[in-house]
Amino acid sequence: MADFSIASTEFSISYARSLNTREALPFLLKQYHECRAHHAQCTTPELTELDQCPSRLLDVGHEGSPIILRNTKLSNNKEYVCLSHCWGHSKPYTLNSTTKQDLEKGIDAEKLPKTFQDAIHVTRCLCIRYLWIDSLCIIQDSQTDWATESGRMGNIYARASCTIAATASSDSDGGLFFDRHPQKSSPILLNISFDPDTPWLRYEHEVFHLMGTYLCDLKNITADCIERAPLNSRAWVSQERQLSCRTMHFSNRQLFWECHGNETCETYPNGIPEGARPGEGDHATMLKRRLHEFQQQQRQKGEAYSNSSELTQRLGSGLNDSLYRAWCSFRINYSRSALTLDSDKLVALRGIAKQIEDATGDELLAGLWRSRIIEELCWFKNLHSNETPSVEPTEWRAPTWSWA
Repeated sequence: MADFSIASTEFSISYARSLNTREALPFLLKQYHECRAHHAQCTTPELTELDQCPSRLLDVGHEGSPIILRNTKLSNNKEYVCLSHCWGHSKPYTLNSTTKQDLEKGIDAEKLPKTFQDAIHVTRCLCIRYLWIDSLCIIQDSQTDWATESGRMGNIYARASCTIAATASSDSDGGLFFDRHPQKSSPILLNISFDPDTPWLRYEHEVFHLMGTYLCDLKNITADCIERAPLNSRAWVSQERQLSCRTMHFSNRQLFWECHGNETCETYPNGIPEGARPGEGDHATMLKRRLHEFQQQQRQKGEAYSNSSELTQRLGSGLNDSLYRAWCSFRINYSRSALTLDSDKLVALRGIAKQIEDATGDELLAGLWRSRIIEELCWFKNLHSNETPSVEPTEWRAPTWSWA
């Protein structure tokens, strides 16, 4: 056996012990401002029609200001941030026919749950005046208002300057920031040296010389911290994440940034390497990437699908196949997600489906794409999965030939 030595040092990035606003938030603020300044591909769409915009926004003002519900029907050019969160079993303060007048007059932020308070603080730190939270901007006891606003959900998230994701919180009381142990978040650098003339490690019939420097870290850091987190068990969140141009993930280990231009975290502030991400088929943002690539290619070529025959001819091309494969992976993950209301199974897909329809000229029929209806009808239940099987709906929501 050769003489060798292993030197272990912690990675050079410094982690705050607590994920609080003072110590940890500057990382996300820097990512946000760099994206706004340098990522042309992350420009949010300009909406000119009032019916595409949220009907209401929360005016967060500055530190100490009351939180005021504003009607936005007279203007569609307000910059705002969205909150993506789990409702959980808690009963947070919501907008309804009883609380509407109080919210329009203004309430103290301390009356709101912790997650909402933290989101208000982050919005102010971004120097943005308005915040959209579903439970405070949609009248919860009005089916008419819910139907109207849920139909705009795709545009609401797509047009937001940024989405704040309460990734690790299972309800509205969990907040965005968590205590953590820095050494559990920081990777380890291993420096291995030995006499290269003497074999050190033999596997089967090969000899491996391992001299060098290695970075030891979680294999799938995004899967552990984001994909398996409480927030991403919700079906509605699947769409919210796909549609958002920029997302701040507040996990319980470290902070993550996600946009069309880059995916970063505190460990990898310049970009998370492929080895630290899930495989392509498991990556939750693969559909988002493929759709964005498709839209960019369309704009560059100046092409538009004017009729169904042209669409059919183009469906065999590489990028279109890639887009539909990404959709299939997205649909598998989506079908595992939880819904409070069974009837929302297809409603919660409306926004992302509309974007794909606009880009391809295709049409989603009860969850199946018209242009590929034959192969789409070949879906099946995975009876060998270890996951808890989904409960059959008690009321009709789709035809029997639909996976929904």
